[in-house]
Amino acid sequence: MLVLTRREGEALVIDGNIKVTVLSVKGSQVRVGIEAPQNIPIHREELLDSNAKVNAESTRTDKKQDANEDDLQSSDVTDKALQGDANS
Repeated sequence: MLVLTRREGEALVIDGNIKVTVLSVKGSQVRVGIEAPQNIPIHREELLDSNAKVNAESTRTDKKQDANEDDLQSSDVTDKALQGDANS
């Protein structure tokens, strides 16, 4: 990790096309402005972490639902087989 010190109004440039400017500093809060091409996504880390948790939970839920559906389909097949035996 590269660590830099910047003051209000100072900026840094990443890869020649992304500019990060320190807009203001108030106590422990720093406001930054980011200029980047539209094709470069910019996200707050806490939102990415939150989305990752939601996606992981969703994946677990989907797997549980798939397993439950498989169980239901298996029991349907078993029920039909048993009904077939009863009709014989």
